[in-house]
Amino acid sequence: MADIEEQQKTAELMMTNILELGRFSYSLQEKREESLINQSGRMITAYSVTAALLPLLIAKTLNAGSVLLLTSLLISFVFAVIAGWRFQNSAMPSVDVFFDEVYDRWEEFTAQPAFDMQWKYQLAALHKSKKRNNDKRANCILISMVSFVCSLIIAIFLIWG
Repeated sequence: MADIEEQQKTAELMMTNILELGRFSYSLQEKREESLINQSGRMITAYSVTAALLPLLIAKTLNAGSVLLLTSLLISFVFAVIAGWRFQNSAMPSVDVFFDEVYDRWEEFTAQPAFDMQWKYQLAALHKSKKRNNDKRANCILISMVSFVCSLIIAIFLIWG
């Protein structure tokens, strides 16, 4: 009877940790989706305003300055789109994968330290992947913003120059 109780406690421990890992994985995906949607909306707003002003500028001056303006806006737009791109990313396995892994190696998962090591492994992989992708995004956003500011400066010179 004590053996059955021990197995039940072990099963509860496994399931609690599997579900916690699954919730965390889902939460990360939700936050990522929300961030991408917000970023996309801000970019669309900025370029919508700029696109509305382009016909006025181009009609006023059609010269090398206009070409430079359009080029810097295009560079800014392209890098902003790349910044919002969904780069290949390391992801936490689904709750089914966690369950299968624990079930297949249940002898190793009879104490909390085994689950803690699983957390460490998963979080380390996620952190490395997210940092790499966020560094790419930060560089793209920097290039996009510098190009956008340059296009605004060019536009000011075209209007008042």
